Amino acid sequence: DMARVHDVDAQVIERTRRWLLNQRDTDGSWAPENHKMHDDALGGAAGDDARLAQTAYIAWAVLGDPAAADRAPLTFAYLKSRNPASIKNAHMLALVCNALLAVDEHNADAAPYLDRLEATKHFSGDGKFAWWEQPPGGRTTFYGAGASGNIETTALAALALIRAGRYPDTTRQALTWLTAQKDANGTWYSTQATVLSLRALLAGTGKPLGGDGERVVEVRVNGDLTETLRIPADQADVLKQVDLSSRLKTGKQVLTLSEASGAAVGFQASFRYNEPDAGLAARKDPFAFELTYDRTELPVGEQIQATARVVNQTMRAAPMVMV
Repeated sequence: DMARVHDVDAQVIERTRRWLLNQRDTDGSWAPENHKMHDDALGGAAGDDARLAQTAYIAWAVLGDPAAADRAPLTFAYLKSRNPASIKNAHMLALVCNALLAVDEHNADAAPYLDRLEATKHFSGDGKFAWWEQPPGGRTTFYGAGASGNIETTALAALALIRAGRYPDTTRQALTWLTAQKDANGTWYSTQATVLSLRALLAGTGKPLGGDGERVVEVRVNGDLTETLRIPADQADVLKQVDLSSRLKTGKQVLTLSEASGAAVGFQASFRYNEPDAGLAARKDPFAFELTYDRTELPVGEQIQATARVVNQTMRAAPMVMV
């Protein structure tokens, strides 16, 4: 993937692929590590489930290049040995779909797995959104859980459906749902969720997913029309930004966005403000942070000593934390 946007020595890619293929077992699978992230990944999946997830993830990366196509049948046979109905974890199922489609996007063997993926989706009553969820207590291969894990899973599912060209309505609904999950920073809570979401949205750009046409969005603050945005069909992937700070005043504010075509336009409303820090003891978040300084006034050119204190306020260990 990196070689598409940056110079990478082709021999490094080939050596890496060769090394990974040399780690493959005789049945075409890759054994999961018995330590580190795989201990708790996929909700504590062990045995066949952990091996299936590991194999699908590596196969997706390694076998998607024509240089490795002749090495694919053995691994494909292993992946296809699992009945789609027996795969209860949507993240694992989406990985298998992407792996089977890695060499051939028209791979007929992937159809039952894609059908199973379609059958396990969640959807909103208005038909605008579709998404996939992790099982209770489940984690992705990179420890994604909760909202982040569901975003990773949905992005993987969307990538598979886009690659196969199946279920365009569901694909459009999934991409709309992903767009709606962005946080206030314009990202998706974690690195993996962000990368996979961007990858899915880019893959879906320009694809015939239906719902094409001009969007007209009316922006109102406290009932007053402030702006009308017209988004042509060929600019559906262009971000339009509206600054409403001049409209804010003391008291309750009501922001209303209206779009009459029902095209499920993605939007994000972001509001920034400052408030005094309530202190470490008053926080109820899973993690608390306290920052203190050795003084409050500092002449130009001098240094200050800062001390950061991070407290895990839960009763369990927190994997893969970066401060």
